[in-house]
Amino acid sequence: MDTRVPTPMANPTIETPLPSIKVLQTATSGLENKEGIISTTSIVPTKPNIGNGTVTNNTVPEVVKPNNVIETVVDEDAVFMGGIDSFRAKVGENFDYEAMAGEEGLVKAMVTFVVERDGTITNVKAEGQNNMFNKEAEKAIKSVKGKWTPAKIKGEAVRSYFRIPVSIKFE
Repeated sequence: MDTRVPTPMANPTIETPLPSIKVLQTATSGLENKEGIISTTSIVPTKPNIGNGTVTNNTVPEVVKPNNVIETVVDEDAVFMGGIDSFRAKVGENFDYEAMAGEEGLVKAMVTFVVERDGTITNVKAEGQNNMFNKEAEKAIKSVKGKWTPAKIKGEAVRSYFRIPVSIKFE
């Protein structure tokens, strides 16, 4: 039985009603001391509810960490906003042709990078015979503004590799 709830009585003590709103609006607080019990705490402790019910498992569910594997086989490939032709055009706009002054002929590199789950690119690496061209190709791809739609497996965004050949003919 909860001791905080009063026991019903046939002739309860009549308590003084609360003052009206008009009286409260004109009242001044703190001018008079009233007699009564001074409470040492404003919190009423609750009585624990002990019963014969079943115990539920209160373990914290395990947080599933995202898979950081870079996928090679996906259901949907990563796509640049605007398409691959738009991406190629932006790479061409960002390429510093002056850094390649004196080069002649066709220069090629295969650039690979990772398209992350959030659409950004990381781990940009160019492989080709001309180291200066490789560095410029990496720089041009890193400086492309715009996001990718990440690759998906079963509708869920995943990290994936993307390969793109870069070739320029210098005259």
